[in-house]
Amino acid sequence: MDNRTLAVLEYPKIIAIISDFSATEPGRNAVKNLSPLKDVSEIVSVLETITEIREINAVEGRIPFSGTSDIDSLLGKIKVEGSFLTPHEISTIGSNISAQRRVRSFLSPLSNRCPRIAGIADPIINLKHLEEDIESVVASLWIETVRRRGWERHIDDNALIHGIGDHAKNLDIVRCTVAVGILRRSQNGIITGLGVVDKKVT
Repeated sequence: MDNRTLAVLEYPKIIAIISDFSATEPGRNAVKNLSPLKDVSEIVSVLETITEIREINAVEGRIPFSGTSDIDSLLGKIKVEGSFLTPHEISTIGSNISAQRRVRSFLSPLSNRCPRIAGIADPIINLKHLEEDIESVVASLWIETVRRRGWERHIDDNALIHGIGDHAKNLDIVRCTVAVGILRRSQNGIITGLGVVDKKVT
């Protein structure tokens, strides 16, 4: 189908509207690159997949994509000799690994009822141990930042118990506070990781 026909059908506008409903940046980019299908079997397959998604949304709720972001640039960055990732970038990769594990856990039990969508999650490997290693590394890096910049006075048990409090004005201090909380393995269940605090602040 030529571009003129697509423009008459307002196909670009339709794609733009649909992309706004994407839960992730990679998904949004994938939608923007869609083109009309011609093969009948492909069309039927896509419609059956959409039917499964609608059933999942209606019965199970939305697929938990939160925490997913485009990390292609980060993966490319670590391939360059001599490059390094910041604590935030490492945490972003960890968030993606966690998100993928949650998606697999959500979809796997649906393999009989929604095989097409559940099958998409089959290649996802459970990397819980890597999540924990990343959490530990990021916490250690922020602790080092605390020591190097002399921020110890900003961190106390009261901040750990009550969340970000007055420290919300300084995101770095908040992250350092949570890093200390992770290392102390706080049992109060209020602070669970860097991503939670980042979400509250932003």
